[in-house]
Amino acid sequence: MDGENTVSVPELQPTQLLRDVVISKIVPSSVTEHPKAFDPCIYDLNTFDSYVTVLYLYKLEDARPSTFAQFVDVVKVSLSRVLTLYFPLAGKWVVTEDASLRKLICNDEGAVFVQAAVDDQMRRFFNPADFKPPGELIGEFAVPGFVVADVHKTPENKEWPCLIVQLSIFGAELQFRNADMVRIARMVNGQVTSFRCAGVCLAVSWNHMTMDGFAFDRFIKAWWEIADTGQTSVEPSFERSFAPSVSDKARVLGIALDMKNVGDALSKRFRNFPSSSAAQFPVVNKLINVQMASVERLRQTAREDRDAGPLQRHERLTTFECISTQIWRCFARLCRDEDDLIHLRFTVECRKKCRVPPIADDFAGNMYLFIGPPASTGREVLDKSFTRGACEIHEVVNSVTPASVASLLDNQFKSIDAMASVVNEEFPNSHSAAKSLLPVTITSWSHFDNFYKLDFGFGPPILSAPCSLFNVVNDPVVYLLPHDPNSVDAAPILLRASPTIHALLSRDPEFLDLIS
Repeated sequence: MDGENTVSVPELQPTQLLRDVVISKIVPSSVTEHPKAFDPCIYDLNTFDSYVTVLYLYKLEDARPSTFAQFVDVVKVSLSRVLTLYFPLAGKWVVTEDASLRKLICNDEGAVFVQAAVDDQMRRFFNPADFKPPGELIGEFAVPGFVVADVHKTPENKEWPCLIVQLSIFGAELQFRNADMVRIARMVNGQVTSFRCAGVCLAVSWNHMTMDGFAFDRFIKAWWEIADTGQTSVEPSFERSFAPSVSDKARVLGIALDMKNVGDALSKRFRNFPSSSAAQFPVVNKLINVQMASVERLRQTAREDRDAGPLQRHERLTTFECISTQIWRCFARLCRDEDDLIHLRFTVECRKKCRVPPIADDFAGNMYLFIGPPASTGREVLDKSFTRGACEIHEVVNSVTPASVASLLDNQFKSIDAMASVVNEEFPNSHSAAKSLLPVTITSWSHFDNFYKLDFGFGPPILSAPCSLFNVVNDPVVYLLPHDPNSVDAAPILLRASPTIHALLSRDPEFLDLIS
C-alpha cells in the first residue's frame, strides 16, 4: 500500500486479548521539501511530554473481515496523505544537550500503526462509569517493552516516553521533573481494532509537546477532509520563532544555562520518584453528561443575582463558566479542614490572545496557558455567590492579553514548580501539619468541532473521548468534551479522579443537580 512500511518487531510478545495483530509504519504518501528540524518554543516545553490518546468508536454495517479491511485501508491511505501535509508528525523529538533541550526532527520516518481484532463485544471495554480500556486497545502493544502498569521503566527500544521532562523555572535555577528519561519520542501512533459486534475502535495518540488539543482538532479536520475528498482546506504552520525559547526566557529571568549533561540531570531527578504511582493512587475515569437544562438553571441564577458585588454581572454566562464554577464549588466542599486549600486551574487557548495580529488557527503547535483564580480555602470559595465565582473565572480568562501573556507565562512556570513540590496523597484522607492543597484542572475541548466528523466513509464515530494511557498526574482533571451530535441536550464531560472523590461527589447535591 502507498505510504506503508512494514516494521520489524523481534521482541513482540503474544497477547491474551488481541489476535491477528499487524504492526506497520505509515509514512507520508509523497516526499516534499520541508524543514529538517524545529526547535521547541517555551509553550512546547511547558507541556507534559507524553502521549494524549483520543478514542473514536465506530459501528460498521457488518462484522465481515472484508468490511473491516476496507475500513483499515481508508484509514491508512488517508493518514499517509495527511502526514505529507503534517510532516512533523512523521518525525520524532530527540533530546539535545544544549539550551534548546529538545529538537523536532522532521525525517518522514512515519507513524507506528497497529491493526488487530478482539473476539468479544466492544461495549465490554468502554464502560462510561470506568472509562479505562485495556492498554492493548490504545497502543501499548505497538511498542515492545512498554507496559502501561509499569510506566516507571524505560522501554527497551527507547521510543515510547512517559514524561520526558516537565520544565519549570523557579527562582534562579532550572529544575527537571519527569517520570522517565527517554531519548527519542515519536509524534503519533495509531491503532485500529475490530470487535465481534462489528464495532471498531480507532485510537490516535499524539505527543503533547508537538501540539495542543486545538491543533490536534485541526489535524483531525485535515484528516477527515482528505478521507472524504482527497483535499483539505487546512494549511498548517509549524514555525515557532514568534514565541520565546528557553534561552530567551532564561535571559529575561537572569538564569545561567549549563546543559552539558541534560540526560543525567533528567535521569537523576526521576530516580527519586515512586516506582509506580498508578498502583498507589488509583484513578477512575467517568464519562458524564451535564444536562443543558442544568446549565440554563445556573444562568438563570446568575441573572437573578442582585448581589454580584464589585464584579460585573454578565447577562449570559458561557457553558464553560457555568460548569467550571459549579465544579469549583463542588470540589471546595471536599476540603476537610477550614485551612485546606483548593486551586482551580484551567487551560486558555491563546492563539487570538497572545499577540496582534493573532496567531493563525492552523498553527500546529502548543499555544495555551494554565491559569486560574488564586488558591483559596474551601470556605472562601463557598462564601462567594455562584455569580461572583463565575465572574471571577470570566475575568481570569479575559486577563490573557498580548500585554499580559509574558508575565502569565512566567507565573505558570512558578506555579507548576510549586505544584510539583506537593506530595500527591489520596485527598481528602491525607493528614499533614501543613495546609492540604487540592489542585483541580479543567480543560475545555468543547470548542473542538471535528472529533465527530472523522468519517472514513462508514459513518461518523458513535463516541469520541480522550483516554489516558497511564496516570500522568494524580490530581482531579475534568475534560469538557466536544459536542456529541447524538446527545443534543447534554454537554459531555470526562471526570478523572480517585474513587474517594467520585464517591463524595456522588453525594453532593449541587453536583447531582448539574448532571441530572
